[in-house]
Amino acid sequence: MKKYIIGFICLFIILLFTLCHKKDDKPATTSANSNTNNNPNTPCYGFLTVSNYTTEAFGQSYSSAVSRAFFSSQASSYMNYSASVKVGDVSLNNNSLTYDSLYYGYSSYLDTIPVSEAWSVNGANGIPSFTYANSEVFPSCDAVTLPDTIKKSAGFSVNISNVENITSGTFIVYDGSGSLTGSFTTSLHSGNNSISITPANLGNLTTNLSNAMLIVELENATVVSFSGKSFKFIHEAQKGRIMIIVP
Repeated sequence: MKKYIIGFICLFIILLFTLCHKKDDKPATTSANSNTNNNPNTPCYGFLTVSNYTTEAFGQSYSSAVSRAFFSSQASSYMNYSASVKVGDVSLNNNSLTYDSLYYGYSSYLDTIPVSEAWSVNGANGIPSFTYANSEVFPSCDAVTLPDTIKKSAGFSVNISNVENITSGTFIVYDGSGSLTGSFTTSLHSGNNSISITPANLGNLTTNLSNAMLIVELENATVVSFSGKSFKFIHEAQKGRIMIIVP
């Protein structure tokens, strides 16, 4: 059940990001970065993420941690799956990630969120080789109570307080239809957030599906340059609740 829930969330993230090969003979290797910044919109050639998921479903709570890596032949501010490329290999703390053609990237389930975080990439297809120790903290917020039923014709409200250590945050309503039009998103900011979702916001969402979700997604990202190319290292904290949308 846990892997099904997490796989479902990962699939939705791919749908959300969709909304919004020349091989190197000697890829450069470096463990020193030439530049860092915290602008989440910086165009990058790769996204390396450690995610901490908590999902409430069927009266129970599931927690999982996942590492993911995606690489692109073009610099983009989002994961441009049409430009995805493979590297020689990628590992986190000496544990290799596995390439998954469904998600156009690499992933591995983690037993726990690592205390220290050392990424290593053996470059190929225009991606340089590099190592990097990500020491940024994970984003957080106070415990959030998400409803298990929302009424499309009435809307609803949620308070998300004490949001900390984010470069971006999003609150997502997803109807479970698998359609790119089946969601509504709004941004979160540091501090306290009072969110009111109106019936108009829910206008395109399908009702009475059993796998609709509410998701609080927080990111703390750092962009680092290797051999003149930028890569984004992301710490993600996500809380979701499977619920139902009624008319």
